[in-house]
Parts: sequence; structure tokens; C-alpha cells
Amino acid sequence: MAFFDTLKQNLMTASQVTMDKSKNTAEILKLKDQIRQDKREIRSATYKIGEIYRELHSENHEEAYED
Repeated sequence: MAFFDTLKQNLMTASQVTMDKSKNTAEILKLKDQIRQDKREIRSATYKIGEIYRELHSENHEEAYED
């Protein structure tokens, strides 16, 4: 019976490790998605800031930034 007890314990340990890794993977994917979403929001905000700046300073621009 010791063999089966050891086998049972090993299977339980392996399944626990697998579940932990699955949870970690899911959390990593969730965080990566949040990072992508945050980057999109930052790009959008930066673009809007640029548009507002251009509107406010369209009359008094420097030649270096004319293009």
C-alpha cells in the first residue's frame, strides 16, 4: 500500500504544481493585456496633447518643427 500512497501523493503534488502554473500563466496574460491597454491609452492621450498643442501654437512655430 505504501506504493499507492506515494503514487497518490506524487499525483496530488503534480496536480497542485500544474494548477499553480496555470494560475500564474493566467495572471501574466491578464497583466500583459492590461499593459497593452494602458499603452493604447497613453498613445491616444499623447496624440490628443499634440493636437491641442498644434492648435494653440500654430501661429508661432519654430522653423525646425515646421514639417
